[in-house]
Formats: sequence, structure tokens, C-alpha cells
Amino acid sequence: NGVATITVEGRFDFNIHSEFKAASTAVFAHKDVKAIDISLAQVDYLDSSALGTLLVLRDQANEARITTLALVGARQMVRQILDIAHFEKFFTLR
Repeated sequence: NGVATITVEGRFDFNIHSEFKAASTAVFAHKDVKAIDISLAQVDYLDSSALGTLLVLRDQANEARITTLALVGARQMVRQILDIAHFEKFFTLR
């Protein structure tokens, strides 16, 4: 249906940067992808490097002409960080 999902679990910090990059590279390899959902439902910690990683993903998605990026299912603590960082300006938050 043109929607790819990247699921992050546990701590979303610099330690998973390589795994996240590999997952996003795989998504961008599929030319039929028009939207990306990043599932944060199982994330219990998020730091500034994760926020930076998400912003890099946004820039790559713009270059790939992917029109919709959504951060999905964030728990309350993670959602508060996203709200403080005003990520609603860059992503759809669901």
C-alpha cells in the first residue's frame, strides 16, 4: 500500500544509529514507498541523538519524495520529549 514501517524498541539512542540507518536505507530502496511510519510504541527512552536521527530521516525522505512521515504510538514520556522538541512541525504524530 506504499507505507513502510520502521519499528524501534527499547532505548532509542546513538547505540542503535547503525541499525536505524540500515532499516531506513532498506525502505528507501523500495521505490513504491510513499509514506513511512516509525513505530515508537516499544521505546522506553529517547535522547537527543535519536531526535537528530529522525531529522536526518526526514531530510532523506524529502529527497526521496516521500510525502508522509509519522511517529506512531509513542508512550507518554517519549511523546512529551517529541512535544517539547516541537516535532509536530516535522512529522505527523499518531
